[in-house]
Amino acid sequence: MNSFQIKLIALILMTIDHIGEFLFPQCDLLGYIGRLSAPLFLYILCWSIDYTRNRVRFLARVYAASVIMDIIWILLSIGGIHTDTYNNVFSIFFIVIAVVMILENKTLSRISKICIILAWQAAAWILVFVVMQDIIANSEYETICLIMHSLGIVTYSEGGWFWLILGVIIYYCKNDNKKLIMGYTGVCVFRQVCVALAVFPRILYFLEFHIGGIISAIANAIFYFFYGAEYQMAPIVSHNVYLGDYQWMMIFSLPIMLLYNNRQGRKTKYLFYIYYIVHIVLLCMLSNIM
Repeated sequence: MNSFQIKLIALILMTIDHIGEFLFPQCDLLGYIGRLSAPLFLYILCWSIDYTRNRVRFLARVYAASVIMDIIWILLSIGGIHTDTYNNVFSIFFIVIAVVMILENKTLSRISKICIILAWQAAAWILVFVVMQDIIANSEYETICLIMHSLGIVTYSEGGWFWLILGVIIYYCKNDNKKLIMGYTGVCVFRQVCVALAVFPRILYFLEFHIGGIISAIANAIFYFFYGAEYQMAPIVSHNVYLGDYQWMMIFSLPIMLLYNNRQGRKTKYLFYIYYIVHIVLLCMLSNIM
């Protein structure tokens, strides 16, 4: 199976997912099916990083797509078209490419590479929440997303740190199916265990109510840095982690990845960019009509 065929499968799965997300939010089945799409796009993205003739241009193209998508969301909002969801997968794709480029730089040490990535994120956070505090406080959600995505803040990009880490693991494991199976399965299992056992809420709960003080404050700051406003203190006993949270379905993307034959297939450089933006706009409009 070549990259075009896998990309086509991912497009179909993504469309099914977004139809459910925008038009039939009560139909969980569409969401289950759609969980397979993002990992497949990440997989093809990782191969594209190797196959592209110019990584800088590739990075710029994905960045431009992210900005355009955010501007379109702003225009839809101005036009009175609103939804309960916000999609911009280009935001995390841009960060994955940028991080891989940093990690692949042979002139830097491993520590230097990690420091550059963390410094980038810290500087972006300071710029947004300190320097631009008043602007952020008085901006609409869509404008805030444009600012966050333009600066490449992982926490507020689609998928966040989880998709970034998954993307990096896929990139370095993609040439060896055994490593890919172990790495990809390991990430999926780790995530599901954390969700099932409410690991992060338990850690915060313990620090907040049993330790307190500066340690608790630091822990909260770290969690906010990596999870943003979404990391709220969730209840320890929550919904069924297999029915309410169906991200575990992403494990079924792995067999499709393993069918990849290292061939590009039909060349469609801009197919995904155009289709993604157009179908989001159409579904957004339809959701306001229905």
